[in-house]
Amino acid sequence: MTHGEFLDWLDELDRLNPEKPKLAVLIERLKGEAYNLNQDQVIADIQALLNQISTFDESIVYPRAHPVGRVLNTFIRGSETALFFSTRTAVTAIQRVLDALPSDSSPESIQKFYTRVMDWTQFAPKDGENVLSEEEQAYIKAYFKNRATESVKQTLTTIYSVNDKVSKRAAHERYISATASNVNTAISNLYDYVLEPNERISPVRSLSQQELARATTQISTTSLIFYAHKLSLIDGHQREVNQLRKKAEIVRDLTGGGYRNPKDVNRFLDLLVAIPDEHTSFMYYIKSYKKAIHNFSETNVFAQELAGKEINHLIDRSLKYFEQPQTKENAKKFIEQATLEISDIYSAFQLHSKQTFSTLASDKITVLLQLERHTTNFIRMLFALQYTIDESDDPAMRQRIFDIILDAGVAYHNDIENRWSTDTLAVCLAIIGVETLKTPEDAQQLINFASRIKPLLKLQEESSELVPQLFKLQQQIDSNNSPHEKQRQQAIFDVILETSVAYLSNAKTQCSRDFFEYYIEQCGIENFKTAEQARRFMTFASAVNKDATPLFKELADFHLKVINMEKKNPAVYQSAVDTATKLLFDLMERSTKFLSNPKTKQGCKDYEHDCQEIINAALPVLKEHRGAKNVLAWAALVMSVGIIPLVVATFNKLFHGEFTFFPQTATEKKVDALKAAVHVASEPPEEEPEETDSSEPLNKIP
Repeated sequence: MTHGEFLDWLDELDRLNPEKPKLAVLIERLKGEAYNLNQDQVIADIQALLNQISTFDESIVYPRAHPVGRVLNTFIRGSETALFFSTRTAVTAIQRVLDALPSDSSPESIQKFYTRVMDWTQFAPKDGENVLSEEEQAYIKAYFKNRATESVKQTLTTIYSVNDKVSKRAAHERYISATASNVNTAISNLYDYVLEPNERISPVRSLSQQELARATTQISTTSLIFYAHKLSLIDGHQREVNQLRKKAEIVRDLTGGGYRNPKDVNRFLDLLVAIPDEHTSFMYYIKSYKKAIHNFSETNVFAQELAGKEINHLIDRSLKYFEQPQTKENAKKFIEQATLEISDIYSAFQLHSKQTFSTLASDKITVLLQLERHTTNFIRMLFALQYTIDESDDPAMRQRIFDIILDAGVAYHNDIENRWSTDTLAVCLAIIGVETLKTPEDAQQLINFASRIKPLLKLQEESSELVPQLFKLQQQIDSNNSPHEKQRQQAIFDVILETSVAYLSNAKTQCSRDFFEYYIEQCGIENFKTAEQARRFMTFASAVNKDATPLFKELADFHLKVINMEKKNPAVYQSAVDTATKLLFDLMERSTKFLSNPKTKQGCKDYEHDCQEIINAALPVLKEHRGAKNVLAWAALVMSVGIIPLVVATFNKLFHGEFTFFPQTATEKKVDALKAAVHVASEPPEEEPEETDSSEPLNKIP
């Protein structure tokens, strides 16, 4: 039995006994032993392992004509073991790949060349067996002159330049050096130029996608094994050899695990090469889940396709991540998150596999699944919509909603220049929630809304709270019968949409994003009375720096108090609400001016003075209303916890190079004491020499 036949026998034994984990462990050990360099140890270990298999019960199914006893005899008779070891070279592994391809895949001369050029025995002295002849070397040069890539040419140069003056070890080292940048080595590169359908001399037929995937998998497995073999001939590389063999086992039989096209196989191989060795087990994880999805019984093809695409997207993101330098800690965190994500994909797949779409919907979804990008999230949302149909008391109504959303996605799909909008619609559905769509009119509103806020949805990660708020306002606009009120709300909507895109696109506003989300969540954009108020808020948010974030939060809390006061009794508190609202937006406007201009000593004093005057102007009205006392206290907090510390921080930062924020407190009891302490601490430092104008920017003062 040859080395290749033994591996084939193990593969067939594994296939015939899919649910026997103890047998699977022994099979994997046998595969590993087949490559051990110590021949005596190989024979002893294989005999011992085969004897263990022979003791298993009669439920084990063996390949026809090759029971375990006959295979065991192979490793007892010396003549048979000699054959095993003589064929245990990379040449045999390559030939196994070629034999597995259709007979018309390659002209005989190319097969001969392909086998001979990769024969490691060529590194023997000139009079050794299987050395390339001068004619063959000339043939190689001529054939690949205009076809081979630079990396292949470099590898070939290394191969056929070896002569009797170069030691075998030196030749191996030169080969490793020539191919170290690509684990697939020259074998996979040559495969691209020799066996690819478009490169054949006289192709009878093109390989199918599945045949190409299978060939690519086998070539890659052979490449890894071949490279490991080369490396094993040099001392001190056992760890790398073990890693390469481990990766070869990961790649083996990818097509049996659901990888049915070359693009998916290459995607998997790219990540296998890029991922750090300590995280190689993650590839096992991906392969096992892909295989489980592929072999899942009683499922629908849409669930399988969706899960497969989501796994592909995860691989793409992982590859992009590991193509850049990463610390070990960051890489570990990424793998932990990716592991959770693939588990979530499988859990969703199990749920989706139980769902059934209508025939008409199935035809449309089939078209959407043909796209590699843009539709994955949308199809997942279709599954969510289908679930609402299955669980609804009015499935006909839910089906109408489903059909409207699906038709919109198909329409985007048919518009080549606008296909990315399918994903935009999916994002909008995910943020707002499919359960919020109660009628077909709601579904159409959502489609129109998603189309309008495309620029904002491109920044979706930064606008999770804003999108549903805008949709809520859009619903109010659509349902409003008052032209004046509709115009007012539409103006607010337009301002928020326009300015929020600019805000979220500006990297300088990163420090205030959490406070922006907090303000939107607590106060709601529907509580802006005018477009001017909305504009003042967005202008302030864009001006806020790290020093001013406490002020941002205090203003949000103050606005919330005003909103609650108005809800309590609008008629009684109207004058107080109007006054407090004016106070709020006047403070925003004055703070925006302070934050946007160069900081000077006088500017800091003026800012604190003006804000105090704005608050003092509101005191008479707020004091008249007993229920407004709470708002009045919050106005004091805005001044003491937001504005004054901002002034103090500016002084301390620019004069002393450090921040000094006073402790924040929400208790009215401490406001007066805090204000007194702040006023003492916020006194400007001693004046600089007379020639220095105090109105100059502070950063210009030495």
